[in-house]
Amino acid sequence: MRLGVRTLCTRNTWSDFFPFFYGAALVSLGLWIYWPSLSGPFLFDDTQLTEPGALAGVLNPRAGFINSRPLLMITYALNYWFTGLNPFTFHLVNVLLHCLNGLLLWRVLEALLVRPTLASLVSPTWRSLIVHGMPLLFIASPIQTESVAYISSRSELLAATFYLLALRVFVSRWKENRPWIAAGLVGFLYACSVSSKQHALSLPLAILLLDRLLLSRDGEQTKQTLPIYSVLMAELLLGAIVVARSMIAAPTAGFFLASVKWPDYLFTQFRVYFLYLRLLAAPFGLNADYDIVASQSLWDRLSWLALSGLIALVVAAVSCRKRVPLMSFGTLFFLLTLAPSSSFFPLLDYAAERRLYLPSIGFFLAALALAAAIWHSTRKLPWIAKYRAHNNLGVEYIRRQRYADAAEAFARAEQLVPPGSAYHAHILNNLGLSYANRGMYAQAIECYENAIRIMDAAEFQANLAIAQARLAKQE
Repeated sequence: MRLGVRTLCTRNTWSDFFPFFYGAALVSLGLWIYWPSLSGPFLFDDTQLTEPGALAGVLNPRAGFINSRPLLMITYALNYWFTGLNPFTFHLVNVLLHCLNGLLLWRVLEALLVRPTLASLVSPTWRSLIVHGMPLLFIASPIQTESVAYISSRSELLAATFYLLALRVFVSRWKENRPWIAAGLVGFLYACSVSSKQHALSLPLAILLLDRLLLSRDGEQTKQTLPIYSVLMAELLLGAIVVARSMIAAPTAGFFLASVKWPDYLFTQFRVYFLYLRLLAAPFGLNADYDIVASQSLWDRLSWLALSGLIALVVAAVSCRKRVPLMSFGTLFFLLTLAPSSSFFPLLDYAAERRLYLPSIGFFLAALALAAAIWHSTRKLPWIAKYRAHNNLGVEYIRRQRYADAAEAFARAEQLVPPGSAYHAHILNNLGLSYANRGMYAQAIECYENAIRIMDAAEFQANLAIAQARLAKQE
């Protein structure tokens, strides 16, 4: 008996300490990959930080908030204040922010995939693979090199930190239990993210996608998040005005760039999206300065074909939102977070790898969700025909009021389905119906409750309430 107790304690101890080991592994991996970059010098735009007086006055509150990215400049100024113009510490902050973002992504995925609306759609094995494998991909992908190793790309890292923190608050229980506190916190994090880089303006729309595609299926949860939406939409309008004013006179962006016209930029970006997809899928041939010839019209250099491909991608993502919601959300998140830098608003560079830092999360999620869907479809082929045969037979028995035979057919079908899957939930509901029609309400209630634990569907709740009422009347 002591041996059994000791074994049980050992298992609990490992389960309790696993998050610490995994978190340490994530940080260690990030430090190991980017350790050589810590000895790098200031390069390209980094040298602007070394100019006399560039950072000395930033910690003055008035000077800091005149800049279009005040929070970013404050982090540079703090680097300068503590260690002077030592590139090692500038690089170290970048690497630590990247590691922190990997940890935040892990916590967001962990909180997201325990939700009842998603838990039944992904098997436990794939759920664990997404939760623990995707942050590793995010940390280790070569496409992140420019964002992490290039000091001037800290804006991408810092904006992503606050972006992910806002998403973590949104997927927490705070928005149901303390909606206005959650709204204030998400609004504050949104402001911090935009103060680090302007492309974070997409956060309200990303939260709307997250809510509609993954968290709520019936609209009830959206009503509970109205405080967050009201705060975010007000900040979105204010932020758009502030960002527009700050970008008008920017030397590397805006509609007044002499070398880049907005129609040419838009037509070229249709092609650039597929360059980005290729770089994420096969990150070789990476380049700090891509030589891209602009498309002068929609018909130039197959821009029309690229636009058709993007439309097809969006249509596919929307059409599979119920069957593969994680893939749908990941695809739309990728396109949404790229839109501020890859649309009609001209930037001096047509493409840059650092712009993929946040969108890569959507790409990795969509890729893993697609792999899980393909795996499940191939795995279920041997048993799906037998399952459907037994299930359909049970439904036919119920129609003919042969409830005992129906229960036997559903029981055989239950033995074929993966435990904890949506198939399992539906077959338990059908088994409950066969018991309820025989007056065996206690057994029916047990089946409905087990089905609800797997998938909290309105149909299951209604059947449970009816069985409970009839059992009470029977007693």
